[in-house]
Amino acid sequence: MTRKAEPYVGLFGVYGGDWRTFAARRLDAAGVAYAIPDDDRWQEINHQNGDEKQPLINELVAAQQRMLTEARCVVFYLAQHPRRFLADDRPVDPSYTFEALAARCELGVVAGGGVPAFAFIEPDLRGRNYLWALIAQHPHVHRCASLDEALDRAVAHMTDGA
Repeated sequence: MTRKAEPYVGLFGVYGGDWRTFAARRLDAAGVAYAIPDDDRWQEINHQNGDEKQPLINELVAAQQRMLTEARCVVFYLAQHPRRFLADDRPVDPSYTFEALAARCELGVVAGGGVPAFAFIEPDLRGRNYLWALIAQHPHVHRCASLDEALDRAVAHMTDGA
């Protein structure tokens, strides 16, 4: 797991796309520490071996939950088809979709646990209305109109204590 320093902004959400690299660059430029749940051991796990890898899954989820609950705030990005935020020539493959099931659980943990969060949910995400309703119930979780807004608000939270 990538952790720059403490206190930090947790970067949680959909696994695909380049959004975490984009976010990390923005936070670095602002002098704000961040943490990314990017343990390579997740690559060992798939739907066929999950049962035999359950002890490893338990360990990885516990580490991610600690990272999530120990963050000063969290930026969430959820999308069915993550867009590219960095300027490059790689197209977004619209056939590659993400359900972001773990991230949805993590959003629930944050909502119930009180960690301030700034969430951008793409309008293409299936189930977004439920998540928007969840966010509306928790004043410490903020629905943002873009990833830029979520990052701006996280930086302000970290630097102004807002």
